[in-house]
Amino acid sequence: MTALSRWMSRASYPLFDLWDRSDRLQEWARLEKAQWQPPSQVADQQLARLNSMLIHAYETVPYYRHAWDQAPKLNHLCELSRFPVLTKADVRAAGKDLLSTTIPIERLITAKTGGSTGTSLVLYFDHACQQHRNAAALLSDSWAGWRTGDWVGGLWGSPERPKSLKQKVRNWLRERMEYLDTMRLDPASMEAFLAVMRDRPLHSLFGHAHSLYILADYVVRTQAKIPAPRAIISTSMMLLATERKTIEQAFGCKVSDRYGCEEVGLIAAQCNHHQGLHINAEHLIVEILDDTGEPCLPGAIGRVVVTDLENKAMPLIRYEVGDLSAWSASACTCGRSWPTLERVIGRQADCLVRADGSLIAGVSLVERTLTAISGIEQLQLEQLSPTLLLAHAVVSQGDESRIERELTEALSLDLGTGIQIRTEFTERIPQEKNGKYRFAIRRF
Repeated sequence: MTALSRWMSRASYPLFDLWDRSDRLQEWARLEKAQWQPPSQVADQQLARLNSMLIHAYETVPYYRHAWDQAPKLNHLCELSRFPVLTKADVRAAGKDLLSTTIPIERLITAKTGGSTGTSLVLYFDHACQQHRNAAALLSDSWAGWRTGDWVGGLWGSPERPKSLKQKVRNWLRERMEYLDTMRLDPASMEAFLAVMRDRPLHSLFGHAHSLYILADYVVRTQAKIPAPRAIISTSMMLLATERKTIEQAFGCKVSDRYGCEEVGLIAAQCNHHQGLHINAEHLIVEILDDTGEPCLPGAIGRVVVTDLENKAMPLIRYEVGDLSAWSASACTCGRSWPTLERVIGRQADCLVRADGSLIAGVSLVERTLTAISGIEQLQLEQLSPTLLLAHAVVSQGDESRIERELTEALSLDLGTGIQIRTEFTERIPQEKNGKYRFAIRRF
């Protein structure tokens, strides 16, 4: 029955695409070939698609028509640096002036960013763009070990569960998703989900990095016996090395990290070699810039800036995502030609301020602290002012007075003297409204 169910699911994929008038599977097949092209060919195709997008933006988007003197044509990708960086504030201020006049707004798909670090953005894209983004996600999932027809365990906040008969049939044939609602991660809900993993079974797990960790930690502590999934895909937030270790220990499967955002879809993802994250080079041009706007060398942390080559409804050219990352110093041994990020460091808004006024990536500070101090299960740093930082700690074992002392010493060493560090022990770290967790928060 299981084999028949999987065969029916796989057979339904082209039928659903035909019903949806989608070229998702064709795009997936194209990306499968494109990932092995020589780097020079990848660059040439990026340049051609970039020039096409620039002309489209100038001719049909009021924002760019007013900002540029003429329709640009570039001879080299590096010339993209001539254009100003587009910030979130610019996008909010521009509003519908960033939309192409060639596509009626009623035909566009809308989405909103989470807005956990400020006001959310309203985004627009067309059907073709959405399907191509889905194709890129399918490709990256296949790198992790997912296969069409697999049942997937989704760890998500307030998931939209199928209700109507049509939705249930679609979920059984195509999405094949069983959810664990991360807004209520308690022993009862996790036990129920583990029972599904044993019964179904679930071939893949997909969800927020920290939610995967919480489930994995529960599995380790309770010594639960479950079948190992074929793929685990972590997304939506920074995956800490300590959390990766626990997840892989609990489920007996490597974790593949995926990086993206609502504005442009998939940005980069790990392949099965797990040596950095491959850029989605067919759909995006990615830059890593320092504080002066110059390109960063491999290994140097900088600001992530993306140019979307797919979304003609709302072109985002040199859009600053708000994240920090670094290029890998060496190519992945898998042989794929797409450039790789060494890792995603975290969000600029989650940087904390040292006593001397310099910034430090909060998630990196959390990662180092968790590695150095035993007995801490979860940690969130909340900086209320330049001179006051709260360390919210969930303790699994150990003496609280020792942990408080070691936390103060470790954090003071990185932040400098003059910052008061206050430890608050708690039973859980609260989630954001979108179900994500934030490791570091700056309130000023």
